[in-house]
Amino acid sequence: MIHLNALVVRYADGTERGPWSLAFGPGVHVLQGPNGCGMSTLLGAIAASLRRHHGTVDVLGGDPEHDPATRARIGLLTAEPSLPGFLTVHEAWRMHAPIRRSSSRLR
Repeated sequence: MIHLNALVVRYADGTERGPWSLAFGPGVHVLQGPNGCGMSTLLGAIAASLRRHHGTVDVLGGDPEHDPATRARIGLLTAEPSLPGFLTVHEAWRMHAPIRRSSSRLR
């Protein structure tokens, strides 16, 4: 389960996205909207790759921004990867696993 309550993300230039208050249960969900409407921002805030300005995020009973164990359970693959193209998936995982306090072994 994912619960968001009054979630707002503010960028350095003062631009804000949100507030979002919603819940996702088990299953497959689709986010649709025009470019720039905040879908990637929303997902980044859920995964704690973007810091929230206001509101709460609860993923499976934990706060991914403040709880490394919760953060380790979340995977986010963006449309435009920020990793060098020459890395294999395994190399990228090993590089980032310690940062996320996760196992360096792929499952």
